[in-house]
Amino acid sequence: MDDGTRSPKLLDSLSAVRLSTGLLFAYALFLAFTKHRQATPSSPTAITSVVVASKQPRRALIATLLLFASFTYLLDGLIVLLYFFLRGFRQSYFTQWRGIELADVLGFLAFFSVLVIGIQKEKRSIDFWSRKRLKGFVFLAIVFDVAYLVLLVLAVRIFQRRPSSPGVPERPNIPGIYLPNFLHFLALDARLL
Repeated sequence: MDDGTRSPKLLDSLSAVRLSTGLLFAYALFLAFTKHRQATPSSPTAITSVVVASKQPRRALIATLLLFASFTYLLDGLIVLLYFFLRGFRQSYFTQWRGIELADVLGFLAFFSVLVIGIQKEKRSIDFWSRKRLKGFVFLAIVFDVAYLVLLVLAVRIFQRRPSSPGVPERPNIPGIYLPNFLHFLALDARLL
């Protein structure tokens, strides 16, 4: 049975990048230990500022995007679960999806815990949404997802091979798609957008 794979070396690196969500989860736990910043006393000046620039992060947008990213991991996990119920065996049976269950759970927990930690810190009036640590988390997540997308496109077939015979006119041999591969690809694309 053709499971839509291409290269074993690419599949090994795909599995390693897929499990990088564990690093994101560890980084999310690291974000829980942010403390309240001490206000630095400014030097006294003779001129008093009338207008003070204040940057406020868009908390609602950040929270919505974190929730959407965690939802895409949940959706990917539901695709795995649905595939298990319909086919009767785990999707990680195929080498291209090795470790996907753990990666989906860790990715969901990572993004959802950052959201919960951020809301909890905001209630305690601790500046969380404009921290460099949060920006580092988002940067790491984007780097891992782009690497995962590139390896997914290179290592896993989304479209089936074109058959060698053209078939009969009533039933032409049109190449289809591997539905589970395509759905995982769509979930990753939605997360990156």
